[in-house]
Amino acid sequence: MDRVTKNVGQLGTAGRVGFVLAGVLLAWLVCAAVAWEWYGGPGVTAASVAAGVSAVCGVVSQAIIDRLQARGQTLGAVGVGMALRMGVPLALGLFWQMSESALAEAGVLYYLLVFYLVTLAIETAFA
Repeated sequence: MDRVTKNVGQLGTAGRVGFVLAGVLLAWLVCAAVAWEWYGGPGVTAASVAAGVSAVCGVVSQAIIDRLQARGQTLGAVGVGMALRMGVPLALGLFWQMSESALAEAGVLYYLLVFYLVTLAIETAFA
């Protein structure tokens, strides 16, 4: 396990971003299959939108975290990473839920939660 942690720690920003995207893609494959069974096409759309939002937030968050940590601003990196990875998807999910959109009816808030946990787990492994 130490060897794996050491190798992951040596990845650059591009490698870490690749891991985030790969994790979101794998989670999307599972979520899309479940969404298709439960809601059909609108469910897959909701899962895809949630995956896209989470992927963008995860990538931007990881890039900013890497830059701030390189400058020795670890606390700032944690705060900015958490705000981007959690705040933006939560705000969008609440907006969609409150507006009673088709995405809300297809469960976009649940998919956002799944993808948030995926990106959180990946970024925690990097920390």
